[in-house]
Amino acid sequence: DQIWVEGYKISGLAALTLTIPEERDGGTYADWQTFTLNFPDILMPGDTIELKAPPGFELAYLVPGVQLTFECYGFMWSETQWPDPLPPEVDPATIPEQLLPIHPPERPPLPEPVPPWSGGAAVMEITASPSNLEAAPQWAADGAWVLRMPLNFTDALNYHFQLFLEWLGSNDSNGTSMNLSNFNYTAPSAIELMQTLGLPEWSVNQAAVAQLETQETETQNATVEYLVLRSHCFANDAQDASGELLAGDFNWSKVPETADISINYTLQRSRFFNGVYFDPNATNLSNLSIFGNFSDNMSNMSLNFSGNGSNDSLWEWREELIVCATAFFYASRFDLNQTAAEDFCYLQCTANGTTTTSCMVDCLFSPLERNETRCTSMKVAETPENARGIAAQKLPQPECATEVAAYMQRKKELDAVIEELVALNLTVNSSNISNITNITNITNFTLGPEPDCTCGRPSDLRLAVMWRSPANLTEQVERYRAEFLAAARLLDLDARPLQAPAKCGTADGDVSEMTFHLTEDTMHPDARLVNSSTTFRFKMRYVNPRRPPLDHQNYWVMQHRRVQEDGTDLVLSSDAVRSWQVVSKLRYVVIYRLNEVLRPTDFAEIHFEFVTVNPAEMLSIVGNSPVGWNFRNAYLSSQGTNDPKPPNVGGRRLLWQGFTDNIIVVQAGATTIHEADTVHLSMSLDKVEYVRFRLGGIMIPWTGGQALFSLYTTIKGYPQDEMAFCCQEGEPKHNPAEVFKVPYRMVQLRGLMQNKWHRQAFTYPIASTMETRLDEAGKVYFTFLLETDHVIHRNAREIIVIVRAPEGYIVTQAVGTMDFRDSSEMIPDRTVEGAGERMRSIPIFLKESNSRRLVWKLDPSLKSLSNKYEYQIVCEAVTPQLHSVRAKDDLWVLELTDDYKLSIDEVSLHKGSYNDFTLLSKVNFSVTAQRSPPEVLISMEVIIYELGEETEYPNRVDVYAPSGYKFLLNCFYPGEQERLKGRFVSCRERWTLFNGNYLSGAVLMAADNGIQKQYLPMLVKLVATTPAITPARNDFFIRTQMRTGPAAWGMNSEAFPISPMQVSAAYPGVAGVEVPMFLALQVRYEIPWNGFIHVSAPRTYAIVCGITKVLSAPEGVIIPDCTHDDPILNGCYGLPMVGDPEANPLLPLCHPDHEILLSFPVPVFEEGQDNSSLLDVAMPEKSNILWSINIQVPKYTPNPLSSNVFRVRTLDQNKIPIDGNLWLPGADVTTVPVAGDFEIWWNNAVPSSLMKVAIHFTFNVTTPRAEENPNMRLRVIEIKAPQGLSMKVRRPRDVQRLKRDGAVAVREWNWTDTMPRQLWFGLDIDEEVTGSFHFAFPVLTPSASVGMPYDNLWEVKFCSDAPYCSTQLLKVPIPGFFFGEDPEKELSEEAQAMLTGSGAIRRAAPIPFWQIILWLSAASLLSPSGLAPD
Repeated sequence: DQIWVEGYKISGLAALTLTIPEERDGGTYADWQTFTLNFPDILMPGDTIELKAPPGFELAYLVPGVQLTFECYGFMWSETQWPDPLPPEVDPATIPEQLLPIHPPERPPLPEPVPPWSGGAAVMEITASPSNLEAAPQWAADGAWVLRMPLNFTDALNYHFQLFLEWLGSNDSNGTSMNLSNFNYTAPSAIELMQTLGLPEWSVNQAAVAQLETQETETQNATVEYLVLRSHCFANDAQDASGELLAGDFNWSKVPETADISINYTLQRSRFFNGVYFDPNATNLSNLSIFGNFSDNMSNMSLNFSGNGSNDSLWEWREELIVCATAFFYASRFDLNQTAAEDFCYLQCTANGTTTTSCMVDCLFSPLERNETRCTSMKVAETPENARGIAAQKLPQPECATEVAAYMQRKKELDAVIEELVALNLTVNSSNISNITNITNITNFTLGPEPDCTCGRPSDLRLAVMWRSPANLTEQVERYRAEFLAAARLLDLDARPLQAPAKCGTADGDVSEMTFHLTEDTMHPDARLVNSSTTFRFKMRYVNPRRPPLDHQNYWVMQHRRVQEDGTDLVLSSDAVRSWQVVSKLRYVVIYRLNEVLRPTDFAEIHFEFVTVNPAEMLSIVGNSPVGWNFRNAYLSSQGTNDPKPPNVGGRRLLWQGFTDNIIVVQAGATTIHEADTVHLSMSLDKVEYVRFRLGGIMIPWTGGQALFSLYTTIKGYPQDEMAFCCQEGEPKHNPAEVFKVPYRMVQLRGLMQNKWHRQAFTYPIASTMETRLDEAGKVYFTFLLETDHVIHRNAREIIVIVRAPEGYIVTQAVGTMDFRDSSEMIPDRTVEGAGERMRSIPIFLKESNSRRLVWKLDPSLKSLSNKYEYQIVCEAVTPQLHSVRAKDDLWVLELTDDYKLSIDEVSLHKGSYNDFTLLSKVNFSVTAQRSPPEVLISMEVIIYELGEETEYPNRVDVYAPSGYKFLLNCFYPGEQERLKGRFVSCRERWTLFNGNYLSGAVLMAADNGIQKQYLPMLVKLVATTPAITPARNDFFIRTQMRTGPAAWGMNSEAFPISPMQVSAAYPGVAGVEVPMFLALQVRYEIPWNGFIHVSAPRTYAIVCGITKVLSAPEGVIIPDCTHDDPILNGCYGLPMVGDPEANPLLPLCHPDHEILLSFPVPVFEEGQDNSSLLDVAMPEKSNILWSINIQVPKYTPNPLSSNVFRVRTLDQNKIPIDGNLWLPGADVTTVPVAGDFEIWWNNAVPSSLMKVAIHFTFNVTTPRAEENPNMRLRVIEIKAPQGLSMKVRRPRDVQRLKRDGAVAVREWNWTDTMPRQLWFGLDIDEEVTGSFHFAFPVLTPSASVGMPYDNLWEVKFCSDAPYCSTQLLKVPIPGFFFGEDPEKELSEEAQAMLTGSGAIRRAAPIPFWQIILWLSAASLLSPSGLAPD
């Protein structure tokens, strides 16, 4: 059998596409995701499009209210992407019609939305309704303001009366106590009502006139007119179509605001040929030949002018309005133009050379009636149809006019520059502008474009005009608006051909469905543009389901339906597209670190908590960022609790503070390094369960940033909930997590603690190399780089710096001791010795502090720190008093944060830690010596009081002497090793280098148990040789060692100094002359028979062997023998001799006789000769010796200073040093002598007596003052007495001149009790240096117990200044006298006559041919020209 059965209609396959969103988390709000639709059939009005999302998606939300109403989260149609048109070279006829690209046709430009007379802006039509009474339209800026006349004020009056009634019932009315009622209401006038509309005062009168004129007829055919209020610009350069300027030269800025301004216009028509204005009065028409054929005769021209010629297309008429504004006002001549007014009035008021003042005043300041007119050209359409101006008002210039004025001034200046450059025949460019000297305010040669400012030039006039028009402007505005909206709507449909509104939600509450009902007004009118070739695009917002939909339900379904004639709803086409996988997210995630991690090897303990969505049996935690998480040693550090959890975990979850139980660490980090960042935990979790636990043994990354973890829960390996890369601050948006941040570590962090010796390394070269000790103040420096820029939080105001010291430290809490620096600029460092530089300082303020913590805030203007620079933190601190109060492996901690993060206790963005500094204990000791001559072997006593703390037992003690000392190889004093047996086993000398300085050290090795505290204090006697002079830093050091390393050190700066023998060597330093040297010695230690005295002069000197005279010596002391040849003398081995013409200039010269050895052999007595006067020793101790020895002075002063030194040593019979003085600076050498015959005379040489002393010498060569060097003139002669004697001058006459004729030109003499041994004689610098010096003065001798000094020498100094003789030309010693000694020579008769009493004269030295002569006119002392006046 066979039967035909009607089948069902198979719907077409539509095309729905989805954009995979970034927000795929469960319950996440997705913002504006793009979808596309394409249908195989044509869309028609009445059709329905349904879009259904997978279960759980929310496309809408419920609007609160009585009825069930849903609103879409967000929907908008997007522009359709039309296919490109065919290329021009392709013929559309060759392409099948169904394959031709379809797109909307080209549309004309949009018409203007408003009539031209509105100025191109909005048109505001104002009525008298109450809603408009309070608005003040900005007509001058926003466009035209239109009023339809006549106005009906009924509604306005009712509204005004209603306001009065409300005021009566208000508190303001009650407060007046006026007892008013509605009968007290006064209706406003029409003018007052118009002012409430916002009409300016100057236009109200004319508007009222229009109101009265239009309401005269009360029939239905009453006249209707419009008032248009808008602004116009009357530019100064306005011209009509023919090019004629319309504005005059009057400055309209002089027109007052109160001027009465009227408006009138004329319609002007102009004829143009080929775009060029045609002047009918012109006789030469050749200028019209722009283009075209003009072979026609002039008759054609005339015909063309009349509009009837064959070339009529080249002719055109142009119409324009010439609008003129005339201002009527009163103003004086002076107000309008001061200069012109003064010139005019001067001519008017001057007659016969006399100017009348009253005439000038009247002429200048009397107000005159003025009327000024300015015109401009407008297009006819720029004013309303048939309009006439009824009122006008001058407006201020726009705000942008100031920019235009500045531009015009600059243009004027540049024009002047260009004009001057052209005058100089220079090229106009920026390099030549420097040649212009009279233009100083031009910094940029480029002018740039003129600012865009309508009516903004200084000469432009801006007027507000009220036009009155009988045309129906409302209809005109509506027509323009309708044409514009229709064209705009068509263009909008071209871009989005389908614009049906979306309806979200269904009546049964399904918010996963969206419906579109198509209508004619929501579809493009061209059916071709909504057919199967068009792809429609739209965007919408939605919320993902909290749980992933089942796989078979996870589809987006779209259907196109149409109702058939029989009423059935037919699906024409459809499509189902698989949706993205929704991820179920853990909620209320909180992860924070419980302990501070300061070292890379420290373990962290981390707290985890979250709320599940689905049940789970396994949790995996992955440390994503920063790189470097290590869970290999992770363990569960929390202990589970069985206390019940509160209900409603979403709202009250934080009330439960227990920990989830039955958690087991299944695998803590795999063995491979790539899986060390993962830990797996076994647990049994229910859905919506609040989970809390803690893990320890975690190594966090050593790079900073937001900590990100991925948490995954599973059952039997199937995914349940997750939170991947959780979480940046504020994410996820709908349920933000709280995850701690890993601080960025300070890069290349270096620390340094400097005590006072470290900061003065030049002053303390040895102590500056020692370690910092306990209970010691120091300055702490930390220098570092930043891993990333440090930027403060958006809610913060300032950068915070935190410094935390280790246990036991006390930081100084004074701002002056703190500093924060960066390397953006280097400045001189004034805090340390030397010419170093340091980073610049940034202003800081102390925010809070305690003994171990400093919190600074930086300058609030500084909002970030760049990682391009290096930074340094400086503070001061006192080290711990004892090692016992310190924590093992303690750290200095530095933090950079901001005030906001500090207030919420958030971890610092940058953090650094530095191991505590090595601190040693202190050693307390003293060093003494009974005797310490230079370069002799001495014994020193070292008393050790403390060697560090009680718990320290050093096994080695190093004693270091100052530079120049040298311990013996076996440094114990004889017998000392036996005495210290059981404490020290040996003492050996060892050299050690400290900061470039070698020091000799005595290394004391202790017994096996070290130095016990019961042995202290301990005396140790050591032997060493001394240096020549006391070292610049006379510091002894002790360092102790334990088996673990250095333990303690100490410094003694109060040790004994080098005590040299009292020796003086005085002589006149005359170049190349043999002179006597007076050698004075005070022998402290006896010199035995066969002992020696070693005298060494500078190498270029020569000592003449033999004592020439004994001026003072103990009785029985013999004159020693003298030799230049002895092995102990250094000689000149390897050095060139003085006078050698081929001497090596790189080696110092040496005279072989620059040193002598004086010996004291035992005297030999013949048999029977009396030897009772023979002393037991050659020279007893405490002997005072004054000898005279001749020396040969070199030609030049030895250089450097250390080479110009005399050295004297006493030796025993084995030539071992006993005593000495190795630093006796020699005199400066002068080259040319001019004076001599130095003599001294005295009387009454007894102890403690006042006596007279006279000094005499002669300048035997005259020295012209003009030949002296101005900086080394002889101005002062100083007389200095030996030690113990003092000048007793009380008044000027106590000093007596003993020479009348030929005396030195002494002008004055001075003395002072502050320097009692000196007397100064000032010379007249205008007189030549010549003649004799002979003066007597009172002197007080010392007591007998004190006695005369061992170096009993008077000194005569020739100086350029007083009293310190800082520029000494020469110094001459004169041997003094002793108690009971008489002068050897009497005074001259002339001198005796000038001095009361008698006496004798003693010469300076009875040496043959002795003459001490001063040379003051040497070439080195001359002025540069040799003839320079004083």
